[in-house]
Amino acid sequence: KAGIIKEGGKLCVGRNVPLSVVEPLCRHKNATLLKPPSALTDPSNFDTVNTDLSRYIVENLLGKDTMNTMKDLIEPALHKRPPCRLQHVRLDSGLDVILDVAHNPPAFEVLFETLNKEYSKRRIRVVVALSGLKDA
Repeated sequence: KAGIIKEGGKLCVGRNVPLSVVEPLCRHKNATLLKPPSALTDPSNFDTVNTDLSRYIVENLLGKDTMNTMKDLIEPALHKRPPCRLQHVRLDSGLDVILDVAHNPPAFEVLFETLNKEYSKRRIRVVVALSGLKDA
């Protein structure tokens, strides 16, 4: 992620990014580092974390005045979920499948916390596919 830092730009990072690595690189490139808000609505729910982080980014890029002026357009967009993020699919056989792109240990923790909350009364089977070329 540090490779995308542009000279004089802005970089917003998630809460799992090691700031000790990113902060010196931002200083070197004279870039503004936007750290994630510490007060999240529900840190165990990735939807609310992503929504809070997205709102923070938009406010910092557009400014609060523009954000307030365009709230009717921006707020619905902040609550959109990308494909394969706890995406529920019902197969023709009646089997319910949840697709998710969790790709690191913190994401897996939040995924399983969410599954345990939303499907606490159901038996869960997990299928995982990982690339051997990715860093652990």
